[in-house]
Amino acid sequence: MKISCGQYETAIGRINIYADENVLYAVSFEADDDNKRKYLSKHIKDAQFAGPNVMTERAFSQITEFLSGNRRDFELEYKLFLSDFAQKVTECVLKIPYGETVTYSNIVDSMKATNAFRAVGNALNHNPLPIIIPCHRVNARGGMLSGYAGGTKAKRTILEIENRVKLISQSEIVSADEIINPGLTAYVRSLSGEVFRKDILEYANKNNVPVSKPETLAFIGSLLSVMQPKKILEIGTAVGYGTLYMKSVCDAKITTVEKDEDTYKTAVEFTKGSGIEHILADGVEFARECTQKFNFIYVDCAKGQYVNLYDSVKKLLTEGGVALYDNVLYKGISAGLGVVKHKNRTIANNLITFNEMAMNDDEMQASLITLGDGLLMTVKRSKVNG
Repeated sequence: MKISCGQYETAIGRINIYADENVLYAVSFEADDDNKRKYLSKHIKDAQFAGPNVMTERAFSQITEFLSGNRRDFELEYKLFLSDFAQKVTECVLKIPYGETVTYSNIVDSMKATNAFRAVGNALNHNPLPIIIPCHRVNARGGMLSGYAGGTKAKRTILEIENRVKLISQSEIVSADEIINPGLTAYVRSLSGEVFRKDILEYANKNNVPVSKPETLAFIGSLLSVMQPKKILEIGTAVGYGTLYMKSVCDAKITTVEKDEDTYKTAVEFTKGSGIEHILADGVEFARECTQKFNFIYVDCAKGQYVNLYDSVKKLLTEGGVALYDNVLYKGISAGLGVVKHKNRTIANNLITFNEMAMNDDEMQASLITLGDGLLMTVKRSKVNG
């Protein structure tokens, strides 16, 4: 019988995939490939190994997606040659949720197989389809990484991938292409506790309306709790998510400006009864013409306009007042990371100019904070202290 074998390079090393035209039979790492061939020769009479086919290519594609964090479950037909006991162990392993681990003891207990630790370990060591049948989710007592056909490093890598994806999925509005390390970002967001105004957040996600990130809100909350400002200006209301959060942490008079009429109306509805003042206007024009003074100004509007807002915002600040600009790294393009698409070149150039201008302004104490997608905070210096 002809068995196709495809040899592929992956993020965890070279693997061999064995299949016929319809089903998958085995996946091996270099270290255990001889054992997998013996396994196939034992159970498939006259097994003759040939080059890759459509099935091995399909399996490799799904494994690649899995190792990149873009797939959780496999959609592959496979056939196993296992004892009844090993089949039961496999069934237990397949029930382990993505991103979680169990111990050998957990498997033994779930099977009600007293003192069968060695037998369970042996079944896992001879798993014909590692990665696909996730024996990497089984560890020794205390969570210590146990033996794995692909080696401890490969096992740790797979578990880290699953943990990162799981954290991201639990973090509401995090995305895998965050400029700040997505795994660390997801970890921070997983500690944030209860989600603020989930109804607004769900509406924003469903309608693709950008809102402030959880760690950014947490930073703003801490800052406002210390400052206790009397008057706040927000330029870029969106649906009022960040606006309401600021209102929840301090007793300030908040004025918020939004350019888009539909978004403005939605924000007014969400913030009804809060005492927040909404203004439908272009942020740059409003800031230029406004004569009021504010203790805190939060800017989260069109990033290409930050450079045009800077002088006006500085004028509107009281001495000691703080202006906070969100998304100044803009997924790294303002820092020159990666290739800037043609449509983003103006934004990138304007943000580069803005960041340099703010950080070199003697009238302001400025700090660029690598939080969320980048925050730039400026504090208006006292004239007395220079």
